[in-house]
Amino acid sequence: MSRVEKIIIDTDAGGDPDDTLAIALASKLPNILAFVSSDETGDGKRAEVVRAIVGGRAPVFTGLSSPYPGTHVLDQLHIPPTLHPESVDDGFLDLINHAAQDSSLLWVGIGSYTNLAWLHDKNPELAESMRVVLMGGRMNMKEGDRPEHNFKVDPEAAMSVATSFPHLTYVPATTTMHERVRVDVSHPLISYLARGNEPWQAASLENFNVWFERRFDASYQHDALTLAIALGAVRNLSLTRVRAARDGGLSEDETCRALAVSGGVEHDAFWQWVWNVLDASPESIQKDQS
Repeated sequence: MSRVEKIIIDTDAGGDPDDTLAIALASKLPNILAFVSSDETGDGKRAEVVRAIVGGRAPVFTGLSSPYPGTHVLDQLHIPPTLHPESVDDGFLDLINHAAQDSSLLWVGIGSYTNLAWLHDKNPELAESMRVVLMGGRMNMKEGDRPEHNFKVDPEAAMSVATSFPHLTYVPATTTMHERVRVDVSHPLISYLARGNEPWQAASLENFNVWFERRFDASYQHDALTLAIALGAVRNLSLTRVRAARDGGLSEDETCRALAVSGGVEHDAFWQWVWNVLDASPESIQKDQS
């Protein structure tokens, strides 16, 4: 009998709202173990965003800060008052170690890799069995390309993780940066959030709206797509063995254990999975608006 796979979501919520969709989707899964914030601010605001979306459906932990913090819009978000999430030192490792006794573990990283490197330092044995799927990196980077974000905020952790986890798959930005996962103000997802009355919908909608107003006119759903791939909701993927560089460059190397998704993403299957988990459909949204 196969063991149940428990999921940990490591997220830098509070910037690009693609995190909020991934968090909302993950929180609805029956086998979610915990959420932990990455690239955390000194006051734990990213974890509070996660708690605002997750509510009481799963434990939320305040993770570690990264040495080169990324951009966020936390100062513009009105995060509802909440019980401040525990830190990773307060039971997070115990929770994971206990779950590993009778479950397999899946770590989905949709932020920096600081927490994952910390976990390896605390319990290296977990690395041998834990399945790890990380959003980040770029296939075949060229000279002059910008460093990939999730590597850039903590390159030391990124390089440690790249060589420490034998069951590691990257979902690189060169795969996720696709027009089919682009969400702007006219997208059905925004209408779905706007018509909802649950706290997580309001928190997610605010993150999207602030992002559109203060940063960019769209958000590519890198993180939700990564989650879908990790869960097998998107199939027929092309996988390539890769070597990771400090700037996030992923180059083909058959001698390495790490894999990267290099093609074959079925975007229709991704969106069908999203709407199924949300128990909604773009057709019903359009009907309600008419």
